[in-house]
Amino acid sequence: MSMYAYDDEGKFVIHSVEDASQCPSASDGDGSEYRTEVLWFADAVRKAFRGCEVRPDSYRHGDPMFHVFMPEDLFTMGWITVTFNHDKEALEYIVYSRDITNNKYTNYSIEFRCKVTTRKDVAIRNAKKYLRRFSPVEVINGTVRKCERAITDKYGDYVMALDNKWRSLFHADWNDSREASCKAMLSEMYMLMDSGHEFMDKELPEKLTQLRDAKAEKEQAYKDKKLPMYSVRVYERLGKQAFDVCAIPDIGDTHSHRFKDNFESFTYYEDLPEDILGKLSTLSICDIDTYVPRVGYRYSEGMFYVTQ
Repeated sequence: MSMYAYDDEGKFVIHSVEDASQCPSASDGDGSEYRTEVLWFADAVRKAFRGCEVRPDSYRHGDPMFHVFMPEDLFTMGWITVTFNHDKEALEYIVYSRDITNNKYTNYSIEFRCKVTTRKDVAIRNAKKYLRRFSPVEVINGTVRKCERAITDKYGDYVMALDNKWRSLFHADWNDSREASCKAMLSEMYMLMDSGHEFMDKELPEKLTQLRDAKAEKEQAYKDKKLPMYSVRVYERLGKQAFDVCAIPDIGDTHSHRFKDNFESFTYYEDLPEDILGKLSTLSICDIDTYVPRVGYRYSEGMFYVTQ
């Protein structure tokens, strides 16, 4: 899966390792007329980053884009390709990375994040310099939007449920202003219902009960939106299960911290705190892209957000 992300300089593209891993290996062929040079570049990059994989994917101006990634990571480090510049009558070696800024181009273009050279030695230097694994904070900024959206959508479901119950009783849409104007009347009706009063409209008690429950659920969902969370990435390191944990005080305010080290991350092995471990266990049996109120959100196989 690819997505757009942003930093202070502009836009860039993030690719998931899961999708890149489904691509054939570079040695399987790429359909390029510069096959020898493409495979040389891919092999040189593979040697520069011990343990990395290089896989061809989609085509850029007719030339294959090769993802560069560590298999255990969530996102790729970037991509490389080789193309022929007809104006210069020379092969060009291209490196794409979120760390590159090429001010010859607009900061929303692909070229803005590319380093281009006709020299092999410079191409390798560019790859070593700019292809970089995502830090725990960068992983948060690449995944947190889906978590935030899932929480917001769940809150929206409760607002819609309240609106439905409100219309069933008052034949009008719910909003804060209408609720405030009806507060005194509803309090009286709830008191009568709780005291066992028999209404002439036999359906009224059930409608009142459903409305009160829907309002309570909506208010709880609003509180849930404000709960601080931990991001938790689960992966294997040196034969052990590792957990990168970062505390996020406000899941709705992460845009102001994007791709900056404002959050402190800790790596745990066998000593993950019990409160985090319990919620992580619950989310581990949920489908991907599932949000459980007051528990957390599952982004992927190994990426989670749990409530504090």
